[in-house]
Amino acid sequence: PNTDQSLGFQIQEATTFLDHQKMRVGAHDLKLKGLKRSLKEHKARLYIIRRCVVMLLRWHD
Repeated sequence: PNTDQSLGFQIQEATTFLDHQKMRVGAHDLKLKGLKRSLKEHKARLYIIRRCVVMLLRWHD
C-alpha cells in the first residue's frame, strides 16, 4: 500500500479535528464573553437604581 497517501490522509484528518476543536472553543469563548457583558450591564443597572433609591430616600424639602 501507499503509505504516503495514508499518512497524508491521517494528517488531514487530525488537522480537521483540531480545526473543529478550535471552533468549539471559539464558540464557547464567545458565549462567555456575551455572558460577561450581560452581567456587567446588569450590575451597572443595579448600581444606578440603587443610587436613585438612596437619593430619593435622602431627599427632603
